[in-house]
Amino acid sequence: AAAAAEASARARAEAAEEVSTAEAGAKPEAEAAEVEAVAQRTEQRARADEQARLREEVAKLRAQIEESDRLKKLAAEETGQAAEAAEDTTSSLDEVAALEERIQELTEERDDALAERDEFE
Repeated sequence: AAAAAEASARARAEAAEEVSTAEAGAKPEAEAAEVEAVAQRTEQRARADEQARLREEVAKLRAQIEESDRLKKLAAEETGQAAEAAEDTTSSLDEVAALEERIQELTEERDDALAERDEFE
């Protein structure tokens, strides 16, 4: 906004100078009206430029928000997958522990059976 006001003031000064140089013999009211018209057009251009700049900023912010949302969704999916993998790993470890326990039982049964066989021989 400050840049637009500065540009407007500069444009008014330039327009006033151009008009006064071009129409040195014209009536002061006509000069003032033309200077005001040029100044208004310059202000309108400055406002339009500022609006365009703001629209670009809004578009960039929207794109950043959309990217952030996409990354959050992706992170949530990956977190869910990691939780499932951890659950699967826990289940697998439980199964391994049960198998080790069964192996231990079978080993003990085999050792007992071998000991009994040796006693009878």
